[in-house]
Amino acid sequence: MFQLLASCILVVAAFSAPIAHAATTTAYNTFLVQPQRFGQVAGFSYYGGAQVGGALFGNTFIPTVSGMLSDVWIAIGSSLADNGTDIVHVYLATTDAQNLPEFALAEAVVQGELSKRESIVHIPAGDPDIFLQAGQLYWLLLAPGEGTPEVAWLGGPPNAVPGANFGYFDINSPDGWYMNPANANGAMRIDVSAVPEPSTSLMFASGLIALLAYVRLRQYA
Repeated sequence: MFQLLASCILVVAAFSAPIAHAATTTAYNTFLVQPQRFGQVAGFSYYGGAQVGGALFGNTFIPTVSGMLSDVWIAIGSSLADNGTDIVHVYLATTDAQNLPEFALAEAVVQGELSKRESIVHIPAGDPDIFLQAGQLYWLLLAPGEGTPEVAWLGGPPNAVPGANFGYFDINSPDGWYMNPANANGAMRIDVSAVPEPSTSLMFASGLIALLAYVRLRQYA
């Protein structure tokens, strides 16, 4: 499978040091089956649209299968990125009672060259403590790194995914976020290693407070 995808996965990031995984299954996927552009691979294709953000922004997703996080694929790009630098930060986060981002479970930093400013990024996850619960709402968030002032999330299905939301950090909003349920179409795939549900609650890696403060500083810099 990885030989088949070699032509389209051009940037590699990691949530943590990779480890051996049990058999994995796809818990969420908004990539298109048929290629929409030249050079795309069936099964990892994206729609032509893009969502460009200069701050923290992302899409919600609901896994259909419970398990330990194994791999993440996401279609991103930036016409202003410096190759080989800190281009994009990717965050996996839980939600609060208002379905807003709450705790960051994991973070990955994307570095390398974005081919034609459009790339399908593969993020392997080796942390055995990142458990995703089927039917529960999560956020996958992006933020520009030091190597670019903006980042684009290339589109999945042209129409919004039922039950999903698109949102971005907005200091002018009462709750700090602008939400748009009609624009949740970022191309991403979440794979998990199926395991029995843990009997205890997850201990979250970190909060998003420091991240939001960082984004706010960038906006006023």
